[in-house]
Amino acid sequence: MTAVRALVASVALADLFDGLPRRFQVAHRGRTDWPLADHAGRITCCLMFPGSVRFPHGLALPEPPPTEIAAVRLGAGRFTYDDTAVPVTRWFRPAAPHHPALSARVRPGAVDRFFADWRKRLGRGDGLTPYDDDVLVGALVALHAAGSPAAAGWSAEIASSRLEDATTATSAGLLRAATEGRCLDEVAAVLAAYDDRPGQVDAAEQRLLGLGHSSGHGLLEGICLTLGRPGSRRAVA
Repeated sequence: MTAVRALVASVALADLFDGLPRRFQVAHRGRTDWPLADHAGRITCCLMFPGSVRFPHGLALPEPPPTEIAAVRLGAGRFTYDDTAVPVTRWFRPAAPHHPALSARVRPGAVDRFFADWRKRLGRGDGLTPYDDDVLVGALVALHAAGSPAAAGWSAEIASSRLEDATTATSAGLLRAATEGRCLDEVAAVLAAYDDRPGQVDAAEQRLLGLGHSSGHGLLEGICLTLGRPGSRRAVA
């Protein structure tokens, strides 16, 4: 077997690599990504392989480790499995959209009603990221992007919860990233278009809607729930 020699890591995980090596359990083995759980069972990061979307808490490898690997270690600047240690060769900055101009479009009533029962919504739907979770992620990232004061309170409540007990590992990781305002690049592109790039709205939305079976639709629904719809935008399919 050829040893993996390169690792591209999100700067959101820099503290993990700066510290002493810590053990992480493989929570799920997908075709293009493996979420990793820390000692408390919280999804902290995600291995990404060719064909994966770029997770804001991701570590990109050119190929998966052996499938029999149950745990890995991160720390001391390396990703380690078995006797193979892979150094971080490059970092990427995950999307964390910031568009204060969108603050005037936040719909406080709709946001409060939606988040009031977020626990009941968690995990509802099929797939690696249940639909209602996708809506929750989209709404939360939009709040952060717009600089809404509501973002901090809801983020703290969600981040401190045992998400992994109620939803999938992939979804829990994306929700935790969203509590810090981090998201997929496709979500950030829609928010940028909604801010000041009206000519790019349709194209950005179509890229987002192309994610997964229904993930893009759920994410866009969450964004629109928080910010409303641009006047020229058609209804979400």
